[in-house]
Amino acid sequence: MRVEEGVLLPQVQEIAGAVGAKVERRVASWGVYLLKFEPTRPVSEVVERLQAQPGVRYAEPNAKLQLHSIGGDLGTITAAAASGIVVAVIDTGVDRTHPSLSNLIYTNPKEIAGDGIDNDANGYKDDVHGWDFYNKDNDASGGPGDDAHGTKVAGRVVQGSGGQGISILPLQIGSGGDLSLSAIIEAIDYAVAQGARVINMSFGTESILQTLTEAIQHAAQQGVLLVASAGNSGLMTPNYPAAYPGVVSVAASNNAGRKTWWSSYGGTVDFTAPGENVTTTNWGGGTASVSGTSFSAPFVAGVLARILAALPALTPGEAVQRLQGFVKDVYSLNYSFYRGMLGAGFVDTQVAQQVAEAFPLDNSSTQPPQQEDPGLKARLESELAVARQEVARLQAQLPIAEQALVVAQQATADVQKSLKQADEKFNQAWKELIESWQAWYKGFFGTPSERETLRRRREAAWDKLYKAMAERRDAQARLGVAQAEENRARDRRNTLAAQLNAARTKVSQLEQRLSQLAIPAQGRLQGSAHQSEIEQLLQKLHAVTGSLGRSGLPEGVREVPDLYLSDDGRQGTSSN
Repeated sequence: MRVEEGVLLPQVQEIAGAVGAKVERRVASWGVYLLKFEPTRPVSEVVERLQAQPGVRYAEPNAKLQLHSIGGDLGTITAAAASGIVVAVIDTGVDRTHPSLSNLIYTNPKEIAGDGIDNDANGYKDDVHGWDFYNKDNDASGGPGDDAHGTKVAGRVVQGSGGQGISILPLQIGSGGDLSLSAIIEAIDYAVAQGARVINMSFGTESILQTLTEAIQHAAQQGVLLVASAGNSGLMTPNYPAAYPGVVSVAASNNAGRKTWWSSYGGTVDFTAPGENVTTTNWGGGTASVSGTSFSAPFVAGVLARILAALPALTPGEAVQRLQGFVKDVYSLNYSFYRGMLGAGFVDTQVAQQVAEAFPLDNSSTQPPQQEDPGLKARLESELAVARQEVARLQAQLPIAEQALVVAQQATADVQKSLKQADEKFNQAWKELIESWQAWYKGFFGTPSERETLRRRREAAWDKLYKAMAERRDAQARLGVAQAEENRARDRRNTLAAQLNAARTKVSQLEQRLSQLAIPAQGRLQGSAHQSEIEQLLQKLHAVTGSLGRSGLPEGVREVPDLYLSDDGRQGTSSN
């Protein structure tokens, strides 16, 4: 039940009592409550009576949602220590003892483990590593009995991110195939409150649920990047939450980018990623090969989290735009029927690697300059010279690669035009063949000469059709070659662009380290404190001069020119 703003718990309890129900718990901070009543009562009757109560915005059944799991190794799963962007995995729990996940599990800094106290007063005792909204306890590790779905999803997040700059917040909302709507709403609200920047939802329903709609809107308004699986119906039928505005919807393909027969598709899909026979973490420490859009979505969520880890100031939309610049052309890998219905492109491990190279994490704060090393400056200058040469080399190669991509795209367009013409010839030849057979049947009782003419017409139609089929096959083969060449050209361009970004970043970091060496040792150690003092003095000075400007200069104070330093470091005066 969703109540109006300003309706407090005592009033909520009165509303529930008026329809013969009790308040189980609040599931969202923005006014959503879970009610219980006798199971013999029709749910529709209770919903109808609730919606007639003053102060109630709407009510709906506590629906069940389904996991998007159906059951290619994408590389070893490795991880560094948990840090940076928090990715909430709303699922069936995550095995936080798994060797590939244990270092990445989120820790609530405001909670003391095992003391039985709600230290951060958020309503959840000892929620150190997430929460189980299904069993209502602080153990969100799930188990093997639920197909370890959440643990497998978490492994795909790690693969997409490269295990760098993220932490995983396990939020358990069910066991097995049925997931409780109320638990999902509560988990989304909890994830937002814990500061999650990314939420992965590998589940869905074909029904539009009002509570889920509002939960998604609330999280999006808080700047959370929401990712969901498109569904496994194999149809264009929208699946929610993936089809909601503001949610990144991900379809599934094989490792080569060809859409699986069971993956949903349509205009609401944003990306396509591998989701067929992919290897990921399994509950208990091992790995498993799995299939489903459940496992394509978290891979994209991991790549997006990696972008946010490098550029935390980005909005969700800006992070998605960054990823769109690296994706592969998914439509050259699939039938033309799917054009416009598989999102902006194909995201695989190669794309994830290019993203990681283009957006390196800033670790400079943990690596201070070695000020006492007399040879450090010379080495840094040498590295900087090499890095600048690399930037120059890549800057020279990138336009060539971009031109090669343009040429390859034009070649593909030319072959597509030829294929279209071949298709038209084939259709015309097929039409003529049908007409020749119809004429043959109509002239069956004609004279021998007339029948011979019709027979020759029919044979000529067959020959024309065979020739048209051969031309079409040839055009299709040439299109495959052209598209493959275009993909290679695009990969080359994207790789060079990523390498250029990484080289520029390295130049910037080396220049920064050299500039730090130019400051005396004491200044490097205390520079931040001195700078802070200077800024405070300047603020006071501006305040004083500002007040003088309003009241006029007091007697005995004369105006002097403002001093400044020019770009070359020489002192000068302003005209003020």
